[in-house]
Amino acid sequence: MKRILGNHMQTFATVLLTGMTLLLSQAAWAEIAAPAMTDNTARIRLFGQNQRPSLAYVGIDCNTNPKGTRIDAGGGLGEAFKSFIRVAQNTRLGMADTEASLNVKQRNGILSKAFYKEVVIPAGLPLNAQAYFVGLNNVSSSTSHRYILSEKSTSSKGVSFIPEAGHDYEILSIRNQGKEYLVVTDITTADFIPVVVNEPFSCKK
Repeated sequence: MKRILGNHMQTFATVLLTGMTLLLSQAAWAEIAAPAMTDNTARIRLFGQNQRPSLAYVGIDCNTNPKGTRIDAGGGLGEAFKSFIRVAQNTRLGMADTEASLNVKQRNGILSKAFYKEVVIPAGLPLNAQAYFVGLNNVSSSTSHRYILSEKSTSSKGVSFIPEAGHDYEILSIRNQGKEYLVVTDITTADFIPVVVNEPFSCKK
């Protein structure tokens, strides 16, 4: 009898623990996926892939967080490797689709699957962003010649803006004639308004 009760108690504890874990997971997901409509948050969409990472430093506060909190797309080894083997996935929070997000596959390279991530960030504080292209050397050989194609590493000009509370922003990197550029668009409403950006913000005087 004691053994039976012990087994029942163990099963009940397992079910209870599993249920609590599920509820906590659902609560965490609900918090992450919540629309950026609170008083102090906004959302950004950042594109990246192997060889073409994009970085944003958000919530810059000269008293508590002078460099900002780094968010990158394709800049870490894990994400770059997933892009390299073409298993990288988009991270969505329900932001409005744009031509760039709907056609993200057009940004794919030979060993570089493009993706984007949507992230909740602090509003009302400066955000700095920059895009990069990591050049590589490609070597090919024939019976009589050896060819080396070198790609030059480049980066976009750093940009900065202050996200407004409850707004959604797309930060898109564009490569043109061997150079990287960043275009920031407020996609909160259907009008899709270009954002005027400034030089990178710095707490250093």
